[in-house]
Amino acid sequence: MNRDSRGLSTIESRGHKGRLTLAFLMTTALAGCAITPGAPWSHPQQSADRFEEERLFCETVARSQVIRPEAPPPAVNFTGLATIFKMMSDSNSNREFEAEVLRQTQECLKKKGWKPPA
Repeated sequence: MNRDSRGLSTIESRGHKGRLTLAFLMTTALAGCAITPGAPWSHPQQSADRFEEERLFCETVARSQVIRPEAPPPAVNFTGLATIFKMMSDSNSNREFEAEVLRQTQECLKKKGWKPPA
């Protein structure tokens, strides 16, 4: 049986890398869905091609202005619950951060004359 540098068989090692790759691809796909607007926005004087440029500009500005909340450090205990609570808190903080970035991005697009889908 072939072994890698960590002593794992090459089949076990490949499986681990495959799971990491799958997790990364799923996370990337979900993030893309969350950021990309579903229906096209319209502008009386701009082409649809210009929208993506404007959206990226507005999103970059929003990300530079929105402050990501700091989660408090977890309480130390031996049950592992502190880690779970910290993960839940981080998840809620990230959702709030992304929602505010999206809101500010949409406001920026409206100020530039873009109209959201009806």
